[in-house]
Amino acid sequence: MAEFEIDVEGMTCASCSARVERALNKLPGVKAAAVNLATERAEVHFDPQQLQPEQIAAAIAEVGYTPVLSEAELAVEGMSCASCVGRVERALRRTPGVIEATVNLATDRQKNAALITTMSAKLEALSVRSCSQYSCCACSGK
Repeated sequence: MAEFEIDVEGMTCASCSARVERALNKLPGVKAAAVNLATERAEVHFDPQQLQPEQIAAAIAEVGYTPVLSEAELAVEGMSCASCVGRVERALRRTPGVIEATVNLATDRQKNAALITTMSAKLEALSVRSCSQYSCCACSGK
């Protein structure tokens, strides 16, 4: 089981949060979903073999609310070729919550659009583990 948190904009009442929660609980592979109106956040426990974070965001959008996307930028040291770039991109894309990961070898920087605001810290830890020959550090998050 995996846990995923995502901010949701546009909810104004308990009916709104209940609508999002029902939509999330209907998704295949969801064990439990809870939506908090006050914090504007959804927490989903799901089977990653049956469901991906992108599908969770799509379900929120389908019922009329906005899943909040954030960007994190990491500096990557130790890459020397296109193969290195591909390896780092694949490792990042396997990280739950990452929608896109683009690595630029010329600047040794990568930009990651992620579905959760805490993604930059999680990306850093997972990237170093998945690609141990590279050094990553969080530069900024937006």
